[in-house]
Amino acid sequence: MRFWAEYHQSTGKLNQLYLFNYNGRKKRFKQSGQSFVKFLKMAFANTNSHSLKKGCALVEPSQLKPGDMFIQNERGGIGHVSIILDVGTSKEGKKLFLIGYSFMPAQEFHIERAKEEYGIEGWFTLQGYNRYLKDFLDFGVPVLKRFDSL
Repeated sequence: MRFWAEYHQSTGKLNQLYLFNYNGRKKRFKQSGQSFVKFLKMAFANTNSHSLKKGCALVEPSQLKPGDMFIQNERGGIGHVSIILDVGTSKEGKKLFLIGYSFMPAQEFHIERAKEEYGIEGWFTLQGYNRYLKDFLDFGVPVLKRFDSL
């Protein structure tokens, strides 16, 4: 959510910024009457991975791109979100992903390096990252989501 918001701020598109309430309904910055910082504080206090899972658009695995997310949240409680930072291709033609995440509350964001059993040369394969999440961050079956551009 923070990357999404700061992207809009840095590109001068704050009037297009929205985040979600807990139920996945869009809350638009333009209609909030709040400063950027106050809007973010309100949004971060009332949203989590459940909000993103409900509000963001589904993504087909073949369409994954930077900014897309793996969202794990089965019942609305504690969950986890990972973000695709970059997409590449191996010498063999396999699609690879550079993925980052942080822990609650979203702090110390880092790029996760894929071990050999999960990817190639530090980058994850899609299957490898799904296996990695099950092995180390099992907060439910990951769902592929993205913020839509409207």
